[in-house]
Amino acid sequence: MEGILVFLKDYTVTHFAMEEALMEKHQYAGAARHKQIHDDLMKDVGELVARFQSGQSSLTLEVMNFLEDWLVTHIQGEDYRFARDLQSKGIR
Repeated sequence: MEGILVFLKDYTVTHFAMEEALMEKHQYAGAARHKQIHDDLMKDVGELVARFQSGQSSLTLEVMNFLEDWLVTHIQGEDYRFARDLQSKGIR
């Protein structure tokens, strides 16, 4: 479980940086709000990893709830809006 959490933490940093660079390059109007959501998500992931590593929580249900919320809310909401904005500019 620790390896998965550390991977998730590292992946969010890399993925979000790439996504934010695209937002800047293509002047996405929602970039500031989207970046704040990324920052909040990275903070949450960091806290999950820290609690797990310190033995404070097994995190299994908590991690699943967090990931479900992230996948549904962020990817199907925020990322979808960003993708639609890129498509409206002819970017695929």
